[in-house]
Amino acid sequence: MVCCGDSYVSPKETREPIRYDPNFNGPIHNRSCTDILWLIVFIIFLGGWGYVGYYGFTKGSIEKILAPIDSKGRRCGLDSGLEDKKYLMFFNIAKCLSPGTPITGCPTTQDM
Repeated sequence: MVCCGDSYVSPKETREPIRYDPNFNGPIHNRSCTDILWLIVFIIFLGGWGYVGYYGFTKGSIEKILAPIDSKGRRCGLDSGLEDKKYLMFFNIAKCLSPGTPITGCPTTQDM
């Protein structure tokens, strides 16, 4: 049998099947929980991220986080001059240098 170029690969030798052993307890005979320390570290890690989320939610403004930002760094619908423009439209980056422009609503085919 030829495989991988011109080298000859012989078929696997036939082996005897494993015989049944009534005293075999299986792989779970000596198992124990060994990762308690890393479970505690992971729970502390998740608690830290929960604290970061809580702090950001209580001390910050969700509207500032969720508002889209145009290419000049202004928040759509929140910053001055953009109160009535709550949506952000992205252009084809290959055709435009400025990727985001605030608009008042969804564009039509005539706007594009």
